[in-house]
Amino acid sequence: MNLPAKYAILKSILYCLAALAAAADAQISPGPLARAHRSLEGDAHCVQCHAVSVKSPSFRCLDCHREIANEIEHNQGLHATYPRLGRQSGLCQVPFRS
Repeated sequence: MNLPAKYAILKSILYCLAALAAAADAQISPGPLARAHRSLEGDAHCVQCHAVSVKSPSFRCLDCHREIANEIEHNQGLHATYPRLGRQSGLCQVPFRS
């Protein structure tokens, strides 16, 4: 195999690796955080919002949003009207909407 062909193969491999890295990053974070949650941006802050588990995703929204937790607990306000699916419902993923 000649040198230009080897470079072409290497370039293709590097391109594929770059594409895979971008796809892997999208699996970790669905997008930029909303302004109110930007202080939680970055890989080092994941566990502040997400419980570490090998089971279903679990969110910690109510740990910070105590006013909402109180509404739900006392069956009052808007958040108490949502279906009681628990923290694993995915409703807490709205921080990613800008």
